[in-house]
Amino acid sequence: IPVAVVRMDQQILVNVNNRWEGLFDQSADYWVGQPMSGLACWTAQGQWAAILEHFENSHALTLDNHELTLQRPDGKRLLASISARFHKEGRPPMLIIAVEDITYRRSTEDTLRRLAYQDLLSGLANRANLYEALLPRLERVHAGDASFALLLMDLDGFKVVNDTLGHDAGDEVLKVVGQRLLALKRGADVVARLGGDEFCVVMDDCDDTTKAGAVAQRIIDSISKPMRLPSGQWCTVGMSVGLVIAGSDATNLEELFKQADVAMYEAKHAGKGCWRA
Repeated sequence: IPVAVVRMDQQILVNVNNRWEGLFDQSADYWVGQPMSGLACWTAQGQWAAILEHFENSHALTLDNHELTLQRPDGKRLLASISARFHKEGRPPMLIIAVEDITYRRSTEDTLRRLAYQDLLSGLANRANLYEALLPRLERVHAGDASFALLLMDLDGFKVVNDTLGHDAGDEVLKVVGQRLLALKRGADVVARLGGDEFCVVMDDCDDTTKAGAVAQRIIDSISKPMRLPSGQWCTVGMSVGLVIAGSDATNLEELFKQADVAMYEAKHAGKGCWRA
């Protein structure tokens, strides 16, 4: 791990190891003697001051896993985890700083998180993401602090697209549907694809069926507009929506989805392209 030793009374670098030289592509001669506040690796004002303040104000002897962005001489930025130990018994006191480049690790973590919580075809939240978002909302509902509307949606005519234009065209339709749903999204509302041609929207702070129904109708109107696919083909699908308001009498997520599912199939039986609550 790249390590530097800082003389605290003057706040200058007095030593760096080979890993530090390699990470920042400069020899020890370049670094030693430089004031910490003036190092070219900082990417924002106050980064060194924040580290210094940690030791001066809290009287702590260690700093663990402090994340910040640093910069190499070639301009490339890296996400770093800074750990440090203050040796105040020294004369003069010294600060030993270790820098770990966690850019790749964080990128990998982000990718795995995206794979776990995002529908890769549409870019929307997936079922796991949706359930994770719903649980705290339901807890607030039970506490009487909130309400929300759950809109469960199924495409009308999607099978015809797959059968006549092919599954690639069907995938493109699902992408367009995701884009149109996101365009109608309000603030912290959640838009998810549950799988196949089934989607869901969670409307925060909504206890009014009429209000939720108005949103459902805007969704229906948007999805029913003709779509031009990347292949140049045109197609049209519809949307049936079942909605339920999660109020103080809401029991659990399974029951809410069951109620929304019943309402959605009522919309299907009513002729499709409509919503039911």
